[in-house]
Amino acid sequence: MSQPHLIYIADAMSSWCWGFAPTFESIRQRFGDALPIRLMMGGLRPGTTKLLDDAGRRTLREDWEHVREASGQPFDFRFFERERFVYDTEPASRAVIVVRRSGAADPLVYLH
Repeated sequence: MSQPHLIYIADAMSSWCWGFAPTFESIRQRFGDALPIRLMMGGLRPGTTKLLDDAGRRTLREDWEHVREASGQPFDFRFFERERFVYDTEPASRAVIVVRRSGAADPLVYLH
């Protein structure tokens, strides 16, 4: 890619990636094809096998609440009611990659 572009390293389950979603949509609307966004999927917690314990839930919820307050993005906190949840971000990130490779949908829209 020889023209200017924006590299966006994201994780499909990152609270900040969700918090920044309106910003990236604004960038896309303002610059369109003049500034393509190259999406690279990272991994906050890839391959995690440990159940999310109460301390982890509290910490994660605090983080998500901070992002909600800073960004104004809505969050569904029912996530924290799940029992025996493993917070593995790899499957969700892989899903975005599959969508990108298949060409079936815009991966940024799918990520959102």
